[in-house]
Amino acid sequence: MNWKKHCSTANTVFVIVLASLIAGVFWGSVVTGLIRYFFRPDDDIVMQWIWLPVTIVITIWGLIYFPKHLRKVGWIA
Repeated sequence: MNWKKHCSTANTVFVIVLASLIAGVFWGSVVTGLIRYFFRPDDDIVMQWIWLPVTIVITIWGLIYFPKHLRKVGWIA
């Protein structure tokens, strides 16, 4: 493989991972904020038992399903 192929692959991986992390952190924060607003639990409980699992699950979901949609939009080749 030449250097252009390596750069293209690195760009694709970077875009997919970054988009997945941003989506995971965003939706984890939204869910955490809603739960803190309605149920008023402790901060440690919310961050450990709600934000972290939601962020991990959405990030993994994004890594699996985002490539198809990002290609369709034209963000990756």
